[in-house]
Amino acid sequence: MKWTAVVFLMLASLSCYAQQYSNETKMKIENRGSSEERLFRRLIPQAALILSDYRGSDSSRYQNRNGFSIGALLDLGSGYNLVGETGLLFRQLNAASQYGAWNTNYSYNYLSVPIAAKYYFSGQENTSLYVKAGAMGSTQVSQSTTTSAGSAGPVYSVNDQNFEVSALGGIGAKFYISQDTDFIVEGNYSRDVNTIFMTGNGIYNASLNLSAGVTVNL
Repeated sequence: MKWTAVVFLMLASLSCYAQQYSNETKMKIENRGSSEERLFRRLIPQAALILSDYRGSDSSRYQNRNGFSIGALLDLGSGYNLVGETGLLFRQLNAASQYGAWNTNYSYNYLSVPIAAKYYFSGQENTSLYVKAGAMGSTQVSQSTTTSAGSAGPVYSVNDQNFEVSALGGIGAKFYISQDTDFIVEGNYSRDVNTIFMTGNGIYNASLNLSAGVTVNL
């Protein structure tokens, strides 16, 4: 995906600025409001735009539609640089298929639990560039299909898996606001491990997630 490279270049530039800013202010802005040994470090409510894509030998029948994600993540661990991340996200992925003059639009809603390792280059209590990698499990909670009036063509299924596992990786930047709050921007890429059809067909979900949020330092 061409836009994937463009977005990650933009995030990398922003993150480099964050790291430079951190080097200048590191000793002044560490969060000392709670114990340094606490397990729960920060709650990160966030919203994301999902640019989804379908990959595989038979994916050309589908057109991509943007989706969204809302939820909260949690940083865990007392390490200076390395923490764990988990949380709960509500994600909506959209797609469409076309047969002649008729269109069918699909919406699939998921509850997703990501589990990742996150590394803050300048320390987790400071303004810092970070990277993360891990996996995400998603369970389908609802779906809807809308077909244009008078449609006489076949209605393809976009996804008949009730549970999906995805690999994920991302880059982001955390900017200090106060001892209690930081601002985070992030881009991450996820790609399903299992196909979207129970019978195979070699089609996979892939998506770029562009998110922003304000942390609550615990």
